[in-house]
Amino acid sequence: MGRIFNNFNVREYRKMLRHNMTRAEEVLWNRLRKRQILNTKFRRQVSIGNYITDFFTFDVHLAIEVDGKDHDAKQKKEYDSERQEIIEGQNITVLRFKNEEVIDKIESVIKKIEEKITELRNAIPVNNS
Repeated sequence: MGRIFNNFNVREYRKMLRHNMTRAEEVLWNRLRKRQILNTKFRRQVSIGNYITDFFTFDVHLAIEVDGKDHDAKQKKEYDSERQEIIEGQNITVLRFKNEEVIDKIESVIKKIEEKITELRNAIPVNNS
């Protein structure tokens, strides 16, 4: 497939998204940045193929999406489902949260992220050579 991360063709769009984050994305980014969660390095607006994820960690190949109300529309749900299937086909786990959940229940969101990181780290085979 070639290079799947940080497609050069969407570089400027990724940059624009980083500078125009939603309030929910800002709230979550303030908790993800600087390895605050289980010493895991997250990046903002990483492209995977032609899709851009809100947050991503190469440590355990975990993408986090923060969805606004527009994601409730039938057409958008279908697009998100197809997009997630393609991303997960690259051996990447996707967690989705609604804006309201991030803003109103950030501690619960962080706990879910910590649990998923721990689960993914425990699933990585140990090389005993």
